[in-house]
Amino acid sequence: GQLAEWDGSAWVCAEDDVDDADADPANELNVSLVLSGTELLVTDAGGTIVADLGTLVDDADADPANELNVSLVLSGTELLVTDAGGTLTVELGHIDTLSGLACAGGEIAKWDGMAWVCAVDEDTTYKAGFGLGLAGTTFNVLTTTIQQRISGVCAPGSSIQQVHADGSVVCEPDDDTTYQAGFGLDLAGTTFNVLTSTVQQRISGVCAPGSSIQQVHADGSVVCEPDDDTTYQAGFGLTLTDTTFSVFTPTIQQRVTGTCPAGSFISVVHQDGSVTCEVATPPGAVMFFALSSCPAGWTELTQAQGRVIVGLVPAGTLSGTVGVPLTDLEDRTHTHDVDPPVISSGAAGAHNHGIDPPSTSTSSSGSHSHSMGNGSSSVVSVDSPDGGASTSASYPSHVHTVYSSGLHTHYVDIPTFGSYSVGDHTHIVDVPNKTSTSSSTSQVIPYMQLLVCVKD
Repeated sequence: GQLAEWDGSAWVCAEDDVDDADADPANELNVSLVLSGTELLVTDAGGTIVADLGTLVDDADADPANELNVSLVLSGTELLVTDAGGTLTVELGHIDTLSGLACAGGEIAKWDGMAWVCAVDEDTTYKAGFGLGLAGTTFNVLTTTIQQRISGVCAPGSSIQQVHADGSVVCEPDDDTTYQAGFGLDLAGTTFNVLTSTVQQRISGVCAPGSSIQQVHADGSVVCEPDDDTTYQAGFGLTLTDTTFSVFTPTIQQRVTGTCPAGSFISVVHQDGSVTCEVATPPGAVMFFALSSCPAGWTELTQAQGRVIVGLVPAGTLSGTVGVPLTDLEDRTHTHDVDPPVISSGAAGAHNHGIDPPSTSTSSSGSHSHSMGNGSSSVVSVDSPDGGASTSASYPSHVHTVYSSGLHTHYVDIPTFGSYSVGDHTHIVDVPNKTSTSSSTSQVIPYMQLLVCVKD
């Protein structure tokens, strides 16, 4: 966690506790240490420095094991190289490219693009992102998120059943699943093979020109035979011209190549693949549907519910409505209120009526007598039937008794006479007010209900 810092007289190791003004940590870190032969390649943001370590190598024992470096550690200006023979310390101070820099206290060496210069440490702050944790100044991989390298091993005959975050595993015995050969396969020991007696092996046989394959063997070889020069005929949907068969387009539809522009659809497909187009239903079109809801692309015209649709008159109101719409299956009725005015007949003038009662006979009522007169004279007056002067007659006093000897009848015939004229007159006529009943008086034409929709 330390870095090289100039204390005014020499480079010393110090904590990175100053501000790093350029916010670029790359120019403060060695990005790689590579040992190539006897050369050590040290790379940072400023480039690569090559240090020759040839003078430090002694291979007198001819033991390759102690030539395998197991670690390289840079401590200050010392490089610790460890192999099977131990650790070798290499002083790199003499190749320090920063030794010529004399920086002020708190400054660090930074690469300006051409050379190392002294600059203020900006002390860049870092945060832990996905899969990392930060404790103080130390970043760690979160094994709850990122799988740690799996180091667990299961014994022969078992398999991994679970992998823990730290790389350890839980093992379980092999279930020893048994497999069987299905259709077209054969199982010999633990090896499956295709059964060529069931599944055809790739056909590799070839026949010479003028012959054809007569038989295919299971191993893909073939038996050839000369061409029999078979004669073919054109069947349904085909035509034959010389040796060429063609599809008969009046019977079999040729590929449809015609297209219709946007807003139209195919109404007729011709045998050559061309089409006849028809304009699709335009927006605003109104249509009846025997459905409970409008199809896709249509919206219910609610203004038409319970109404009769009529044509729009010139300069009329589009979608205008009149009156109260019918309810479901309503048979609307009505009544008529009739009250004729009181009238008088015209004066018809004076008139009379002629009356002629029919003649009749009385019924037979048995024997009886009539007494007439009272012994003194009397005058009898008879009024004229036509309203004229009456006629009087004087009769002497007497008593006249008529005896009947049995049953009899009387014949009565009243002569024709006329009514009196009452002069000019009128008749008053007043017919009372009357309201018709509504039980059977319908004002609705027979109708059928359908859903009315308008094209979107």
